[in-house]
Amino acid sequence: MNRKRHQLFLSLLLIAASTMQLRAHPGHGESNGTSPLHFLLEPEHVVPTLAALAAVVTILLWRRRRSM
Repeated sequence: MNRKRHQLFLSLLLIAASTMQLRAHPGHGESNGTSPLHFLLEPEHVVPTLAALAAVVTILLWRRRRSM
């Protein structure tokens, strides 16, 4: 059951992260859309990146704990 929960969580995370990228268009956000600063400051880019990073860390910690 735990494995299915993790798979569901990752699937939902990927769907959520990809739909935010579909909203991108010229002029979205407050900064220049082609600058690196845009990708570091705009929530449309930061939130999915942090969510993916949190998922990877969670999975790594879970696997480490499980192998002990």
